Amino acid sequence: MADLVSRLGELMRENGDDQSSLARKIGCTPAAINQILTGRTQRSRLLPEIADLYDIALPYLQGRLDTRGSSSGGERAVSSDERRLLNLTQRMTPEDRSLVYALAARLAGVPVKVDEGKADLQLNPTVHDRQRDYKPGEAGLKWGD
Repeated sequence: MADLVSRLGELMRENGDDQSSLARKIGCTPAAINQILTGRTQRSRLLPEIADLYDIALPYLQGRLDTRGSSSGGERAVSSDERRLLNLTQRMTPEDRSLVYALAARLAGVPVKVDEGKADLQLNPTVHDRQRDYKPGEAGLKWGD
């Protein structure tokens, strides 16, 4: 099996990337990519993002698998922010997860269906909700009141 350095170099060539362009695409410095390409690091936190970018399985990039596979399993790849949010929700109680879901749905503008026996998902209106439909003059207040 090939190693990380040769696999990453091959992927970069196939996609027309140099260190700078790859660094721009995943939001790091070219020096961080250089550390991987020179073999100074084998366990960079950037490897999952590189695998996602090139839509390959992380073990393939690391040289532990011979087939490229897909980082997304046929679906859209999960971003590092989405992974962090998932990790946090896995530590919560079911009631707290329901509340986080309701808040996320509300912020995304998705209607939330309330199931009986679950936590109260009806959130009070937020400042953002009030400002979203605000029209001057309707409130009946004037500056300085």
